[in-house]
This record gives sequence, C-alpha cells and structure tokens, in this order.
Amino acid sequence: MKQRIDNFLGGTVRSELGYDEMSYTQNMYFESKTDGGVTRNILKGIEGMRMKYPLQGTPRGAFVTSTGPNNGGEPRLFVVFGQFLYVIDRTEPEPKKIGTVGGHGPVSMCETGGETPWLCIAYGDGIAVCQETMPIPSLENIALPVKHIGGDGGESRTIRPTYITYQFGYLTCNDRNTDFFYRSYLYPFELVDGNNQVIKDVFTYDPLTEEHVEQGMYIPSDWKPDVTTCLVSTNATLFTFGPKSMQLFKYTGDSNMPFNSPDTSALAIGILAEHSAACIGDKVFWLGNSDVGQFGVYMTSDTSPQRISRPDMEREIMEMKDPTDAIGFCWTFAGHVFYAITFHTDRKTYVYDMSTGLWHNRVSTDPETGENNDWRYRYAFLFDNSVCFLCEDGVVEIALNKAQRVEERVSGIIAPSWREHDGNPIIRLRRGGAIVDGFTMFCIDNVQFKVYNRMPMALTLSLERPKCRFRYSKNGEAFDNTRVGALGRVNTLGLSGTKDITGILGKCGEFGFITQFPRLGIGTSFTFELSCSEDIPFDIVGCVINWTPISRGF
Repeated sequence: MKQRIDNFLGGTVRSELGYDEMSYTQNMYFESKTDGGVTRNILKGIEGMRMKYPLQGTPRGAFVTSTGPNNGGEPRLFVVFGQFLYVIDRTEPEPKKIGTVGGHGPVSMCETGGETPWLCIAYGDGIAVCQETMPIPSLENIALPVKHIGGDGGESRTIRPTYITYQFGYLTCNDRNTDFFYRSYLYPFELVDGNNQVIKDVFTYDPLTEEHVEQGMYIPSDWKPDVTTCLVSTNATLFTFGPKSMQLFKYTGDSNMPFNSPDTSALAIGILAEHSAACIGDKVFWLGNSDVGQFGVYMTSDTSPQRISRPDMEREIMEMKDPTDAIGFCWTFAGHVFYAITFHTDRKTYVYDMSTGLWHNRVSTDPETGENNDWRYRYAFLFDNSVCFLCEDGVVEIALNKAQRVEERVSGIIAPSWREHDGNPIIRLRRGGAIVDGFTMFCIDNVQFKVYNRMPMALTLSLERPKCRFRYSKNGEAFDNTRVGALGRVNTLGLSGTKDITGILGKCGEFGFITQFPRLGIGTSFTFELSCSEDIPFDIVGCVINWTPISRGF
C-alpha cells in the first residue's frame, strides 16, 4: 500500500547527522493561516525590491524623524552613505546632501524631543547634530566630555561614542573604551545662553550650576568590569552592553541621577558584534558573547532574555572567520516581525521571524556564477508608507503593487516585482528530507508539490507556465548546496549524486497547482529541493511524497 509523508514546510535547521536531515529555507518564510477552523501552512516567497532614491557609497545608517520642515511637516528620512549625510523629503524628487560624517563604520542616530527636535549622529569619533526641522539643515559637531586616564600627568582624550539614544528628555551616549555612559542635561538644545544662542554642549553643560563640566555627566555600568560598546533604548528601558555583560537602567525622575540600575537587572551575557543589536518595540536582539552567551542570538524584553538561535546555527557562527562585523536590523511586514543579522566577511544572512519562532536564510545570488552571498539589504525602516532598506545603490522599498503619489495626486499604478531592485533574480528555495524510522528502504513513486503563483492576470500578458527547478539526492550522497543559479544560468559542481529536473508551475492566478516528479527510485533517505527564480510571487503550500516500503528479504 502506498503511504504519504507531508512535513516538507518549515524553517532552516541544520544537522550534522546527514544530508537527509538538512532543512534549509532560502528567501521564503513560514506562515500559518486558519480559515473556517482549518489551519494551512505555507512557505511564502519574499517580495522583490524597487529603487526609491539612488545614492552611491557604503550605507552606514538611516533614521526617520517624527516631524519635518518648519515644525509639523511630514517626517523626513536621514541616511548616511559613505562620508555624507543626506536628507530626503517625500515631496522632493532627490536627496539633498547636507554635511560630512566622520568614521567609516555603521552610525547610530536618534532625535531629541521638544519644540525644535535635533538629529544626533554618533559615528565613533564624535557626535554630529543638526536641527531637523530646517528646510536645509546645517550639520555640525558638538563638544564631548574629556576622559582623563592615569591621574595627574596622564593622557586626556574625548570620549568615543558609537551609540546615542534619547529617552525621558535625556540624550545618552557610550564611550566604547570605558564602562561609562554619558547623559545630557534635561531637554537638550532647549537652553539658550545670554546671547540667545542654543547651548549645544549638551553633554558638558550643567544647567543646575550653569557651568561647563569638562568630564561630563556620566553613569557607570559597573555591575561587572567591562566596557560599554553598545546602548539600546526601548524608551522604557536603557540597555548597556559590553563584551562580557549587559545591564538595564530605568528612569528615576531625579534630575541629579535620572537613570538607575535596579537590583538583579544585569546578566553575564555580553555582545560579540556591537552592531548586531537591534530594537523593535520593546524587543531587543543581539549576538551574544561571554562564557554564558557565546555565539548565541538573544531576544529580550525588559529583564528576560531568551536564546532564540539553534545549536546548529551557533556552530556555523563559531566557524566563521569574523563574526564581530555582523549588523542587525528589524522590520515588520504583513504581520511578521523580522530580525536579520548579516555577517559581511562570511557573506551570510540569517532572519528570525518572531511571529513563528523560525529562522530562514536570505541571499543575493550572483546572476552569472550562481554563487550565494549575504542579502544586499540592511538598515530597515518605515518611510512613506513603505518598508525600506539601504543597499549599495541607495534607498530601496519592498516592491508591492501600489499607487504612486506625486504632489498628493495618484498618478498611476506601479506594478510589483519579485526581483531585486536592479533586476537580479531572487532564488526562492526550500530543501528538506524524507527518511523512515530505522532507515527502512523505500521506493518513492512520486513527489507532489502544491504551489501558488500569486501573480494576478491583470499584471501580465503572459499565458506561459513559469518554470521551477527540482533537485534530489538519496542515501546520504553529497548534495550540491553551494551554487543554485537561476534557470538558464545553472552553475553546479556537477556532483553525480544530485539529480536536476526542470518542472512547471501554475499560470498567473492559477492557485493550488500541483507539480509532480515521478519515479525517484529506491533508497534509505532522500533530500529534495524545489526552487524558483522567475519574476513571480512563488509560494509552496504543501508537499506529498507517495512511497512504498521495500522488504530487505529477512
């Protein structure tokens, strides 16, 4: 009697026990839907990208303000590419370059409150600020506290802030070489001097004594000897991170000591990559370090960290050349809350879906060689009602079917795309295995995939069926998982263990199409892979494996 296996859908889970137990999801994410009491699982292909504002240079950070020009205007987008800061207004056709930002790595950005909000940028060697409501803001650096090292006759240097946050009326920044973080006076940039000029030395001016304090107003993160390499604020809680530990601070309401670390609000879980930290709502994510948290990815709200990475993922991170250059960022899309962590040196991107608790991989594939690299997009944010990212070519947005607004008028409909912003194909792929208890030998009569092509007929004139790619191996034979190119540009290692077949998908608007691959042979284990690189919204709804047990004759 034929039997069925139906457990193909899921996230990325690696195993060292054999290729047949490898579970890998690339550029797709898991979703569970309940309709009429029936729960349906689906692997949805990620959306394509569309260029929004072209820019050149290495993307270093982005921030969307709460207001705009002339107080009360629309929110503005500030981005740092290379050494330059740009401001982008939705109603303007092009970004405006407004100043130079020092350093070379990622920057940290925030805005102050009050009647005249200021944008603040920490870049490692200083803090640059500008009044964000000015039509063309003027960028300038502010004075920073001086740290004296070694007592009398010792070295003196300004602090080196890599992170800056704003909460409860105070700016806070770190000094990545000490365990201190520094606070501003209450409501920075709201005080003026005798000449009616804004006092911009917000970290060194004490309004209570009306004096400048060279060493600034600092608070030690002294639960454990460490340095403060990272600050993250949820606006309710301020997190300080170092290589060995993390500590939490709450607002006290006391102007002399506005932040205090309550009892038991510190943990011996540090941060390995200081720019892996990201925050969305009250959730904070980071790549762990220290004896307790080494190579683990953590999520926390308030004082309860949760290790969300799997051991197999942590082994991959452990074997990387340089996991300290990782960058983390968060965004929300269609009810899913995502945290992505990209390792630049090792060209890997992992994405955690907080809505399902599953991980998947995102890659950008070289269209000529078929080689997978890290996902090109980072620094996610919401701007102009679109989920946007930065990449090496500028600001991009998720390419949905939407009305294009120009000067508040609907000028037409922008068709969606399921490719990268420059036309490179996105390879959406799922790999999974089939095995029977006790490694019993079995014969696969056919494998059936139920797939969706969500492209509406109104958006295409094509009546052709798009193609997919099916590959499989059996009995633990090596599976070529290093190069999976687009259809027509396949570049494999030519391993004899991997069988490669071209299949067909449903036409536009043809939901629930079943594509099947018959007579895969006899074995004790199989690994399957289904992928699509065409410019369509490709989803996998289910997989059914029809098989027959084989007697070994004893």
